[in-house]
Amino acid sequence: MLHTMLHTMVDARPDSRQTVATTVTYSAAGLSDTMQDEKGLYYHPDPSDVSTRVYVRQGAGGVEFRLWRRDHPEVWETHHWLPFEVVSAAAAMYKERGGGADPLLFYDCNVARALLKQAERSKKAGDA
Repeated sequence: MLHTMLHTMVDARPDSRQTVATTVTYSAAGLSDTMQDEKGLYYHPDPSDVSTRVYVRQGAGGVEFRLWRRDHPEVWETHHWLPFEVVSAAAAMYKERGGGADPLLFYDCNVARALLKQAERSKKAGDA
């Protein structure tokens, strides 16, 4: 069965004064094979930039995120797992200030949940 999810991402380059949101369609079929490595499950917040990954996992309190960038490997070491509640709080702060890139467009809970769900399905299929 093919599952499709929509992921909205944001282009918020430091040199740009404008934030542009675009919607990308991901196919959840086979994500556990193609969107996982030794660090865990991940997605590309910007599919045209495969050097940036957002890793996802199920934590004790819910979905958690962690950023990895090929051109800045120190990001993985200095930025630890973020619970979705922290991302939501940051998004509320950005909204109050009336500017900046919305973290909810980068750390997408719907994409994370779909990846985790697909990984669980694949694990169960492999166990059967």
